Amino acid sequence: MDPKPSELWFALAGIALWKTLRWRRSSGMTFWLWLLQVASAAALAMGLAPSVKNLPLINGDEVVAAVLVMVFGQVILETCLALASDREFVKSLIRWRTGGGTGGGI
Repeated sequence: MDPKPSELWFALAGIALWKTLRWRRSSGMTFWLWLLQVASAAALAMGLAPSVKNLPLINGDEVVAAVLVMVFGQVILETCLALASDREFVKSLIRWRTGGGTGGGI
């Protein structure tokens, strides 16, 4: 495994700090849930950055790839968490997928 550049670690730490500022302003998220989200986004960034860096717009820069993966990973994780916590949406989605009704307009 190749050692990661220090810029990558600084970028991940910067995004984690930014996320901390957002957590302080949000009232509905516990510290442990926030920590889990940041850790999962960082793990996604570390795991996917070597693959994503080969995209044409990134030009092989692993730091840019990790930042993009972490930022979009945060958005995707927060969206999935919001959808999963909406019990009525989950129930209507299950009903719709199993053919048990209209699914509440889905």
